[in-house]
Amino acid sequence: MKTIIAFLFSVMCLFAADDIGITTTVKTNAQSGAVITKEFFTRAGKTNLLRSTTTTNGVLKSRLYRFYHDGKLAADHLTAPGTGYLLVATQNGFDVNFEYRSNVLSEVVLADKDDNVLDAFVSTNGVLTPIPTSELRKMMSTPDTQKEKGK
Repeated sequence: MKTIIAFLFSVMCLFAADDIGITTTVKTNAQSGAVITKEFFTRAGKTNLLRSTTTTNGVLKSRLYRFYHDGKLAADHLTAPGTGYLLVATQNGFDVNFEYRSNVLSEVVLADKDDNVLDAFVSTNGVLTPIPTSELRKMMSTPDTQKEKGK
């Protein structure tokens, strides 16, 4: 329990410098050994990412990412390592770019129908988190991004 509290405190400190918040819940099933960890990330008070990780006896069984913008579900990404199973679904007219490096999801960019960047997420050790708002602002105003859109 002390380990979980220390971990949560360190994660909260990591995001304290930005307007990204995180709330974590952990549910365990003693019979099966399954642990489900749900992490809700917010930017400016609105949920932009739900990461749900299921492990059994310490082994990753599945990871679900749900990406949101302005309260709308933009996309789901579900993977189950070792099974070859991958599900990606986009919703509500968002354009979602999933980038992989060495077969590992490394970056996700969420855009509107006109290719305006709305949010972005990067991977550390195969686990996605929202990029800091300061980096997102730079990404949104990059001249290269404007050229790509023909502006």
